[in-house]
Amino acid sequence: MTIARLFKGGAPLLAAALIGGASWAQDSEVPAATPERTAAAPAAAPDAEAAVSSVDCDKSPFMAWKPEDMGDLTGMITLCRVAYAARFNPQTRNPDWVVEVLNPQNLKGTADRDDAKFQADPDLTRMNVETRATLSDYKGSGYDRGHQAPAGDMKRSDEVMMESFYLTNMAPQVGIGFNRGAWRKLESVARGWAESRPGTSLIVITGPIYHTDAEKRFMDSSSGETKVRIPDAFYKIVFDTTRRRSIAFVLDNKKLDYNAYKDSLVTIRSIEDQTGYNFFPHWSERESTIQETNVANLWR
Repeated sequence: MTIARLFKGGAPLLAAALIGGASWAQDSEVPAATPERTAAAPAAAPDAEAAVSSVDCDKSPFMAWKPEDMGDLTGMITLCRVAYAARFNPQTRNPDWVVEVLNPQNLKGTADRDDAKFQADPDLTRMNVETRATLSDYKGSGYDRGHQAPAGDMKRSDEVMMESFYLTNMAPQVGIGFNRGAWRKLESVARGWAESRPGTSLIVITGPIYHTDAEKRFMDSSSGETKVRIPDAFYKIVFDTTRRRSIAFVLDNKKLDYNAYKDSLVTIRSIEDQTGYNFFPHWSERESTIQETNVANLWR
């Protein structure tokens, strides 16, 4: 059966899914069974928040941890994969956020990134979404296709690795010194935390930041200027579901020292102010205040 699900005013429905699923990651050390896979049918470009994917978002455990959108949902598309969920923004042609759940079990595997290839997102192709990133947008641009959910987290299967190479999981990143340096180091550090914490899961939320007081920048590819916006910075938030501890980073999208993450700790609230998203909306008011307004000490 072919299924394409388009929700108008989707926030209440997804909020209900969040409340119903929040106990999964808090009470379990591994995600629920691999979400049921369906095939997305062609559809017109959405005029409200859409959820259309080869994984049923209603059954995706990652949706329990999706950030709450505080602004206009028009045109936003939620994409659910086997190993992550993403909110695609057609205005920037980048994801606004990508949610993963990491633990020692799901980081194991032998899938090789060299066997995967970058590709336009097949769901957006089937939906005839024109405001999407393509391989030609990046060609000759001078920017890397920067994973938000990193390939290093996707070794559990070839399918999971392949899905991490969809362009809806990418945003333009400076290559030398950032994507291939400081940002990769932060990804590795977060992965190491998950591997060294048996019995718990880490919720990892990653995405771009665009400074409101900065000029909008778009990539210039070999075919001319594209409509893919260049982020000014990137954030990564990690939450330990057992220890109830969180830590947040913002790194400028430029060449940085390899260990720049150590000096890039910020509050979650500051990221919320810059992105317009409410992270972890199911936290109690007390926990939200504690977790969001304090700069964490660097985890060991």
